[in-house]
Amino acid sequence: MNKAHHLKQRPNAFTLIELLVVIAIISLLVSLTLPALSAARQQARTVKCLSNIRQTATAVNAFTADHKGELPENRIKTTANQHVTWRHNFVENNYLPEGEIWTCPAPPPTEPLSEQDTVDQGSLCVGDVVSNWALNGHLLWRIKLEDEEAERPAIVIRRTSHTILLSETRDRYPDLRITDNILSARDEHGGWFGFWHQGKGTYAFVDGHAETLGLKDTGDPDCRWHNGRDNTQDLFDPQERGEVPSHGHPEWVFLMPPIYR
Repeated sequence: MNKAHHLKQRPNAFTLIELLVVIAIISLLVSLTLPALSAARQQARTVKCLSNIRQTATAVNAFTADHKGELPENRIKTTANQHVTWRHNFVENNYLPEGEIWTCPAPPPTEPLSEQDTVDQGSLCVGDVVSNWALNGHLLWRIKLEDEEAERPAIVIRRTSHTILLSETRDRYPDLRITDNILSARDEHGGWFGFWHQGKGTYAFVDGHAETLGLKDTGDPDCRWHNGRDNTQDLFDPQERGEVPSHGHPEWVFLMPPIYR
């Protein structure tokens, strides 16, 4: 058998070392690609979340237009000791369908909740939808469910592109105010406001646009929740001359759980 014939008959196969090199290269490429794919997937979910909360803000504006400029109540009494939420009211009156439009696909660390079958201010909730969206309580919150003064016209809000209308949450409440207790709320996952978009939450504004913001950035250097120096005031309370058009809450950073910082 000559040399040429011997070479022709040699098996055409990878050696063990060649296979290990190929596997190592593939593993390296996968390790480089996975973070980019994960980031792209997260970004897509954030975009979808922004779209959902923006559509909800559009529905709130449609409601306001249908009710002579009046913003929706956070809760609507059905009997002396029962109520439904604005979210239930929107579904019942065809402003929005029930389903995924009410939630963030990110998803939050816990499943979105509903106020259904819980008691607030001595009133049982008999109608709500599972949702991540809460109205800005400084616009619509009221201590007593029967308080008619909660009906305020949206036209008196001075800076509609600056003022939060809806915030992302993973709690059951249909509205959220900013208070020291709420800001400092801690549980196994952190706090109530959105932080699952790379430390930020989604917010929709009175003018209908939506964006992601860190919780601290919603209060400082120019508060987007209410008028005045402290967070007990709402959007309809008068401001002192020095507070117009802006005021900040640098102290928030000392109150918030680390997840927001």
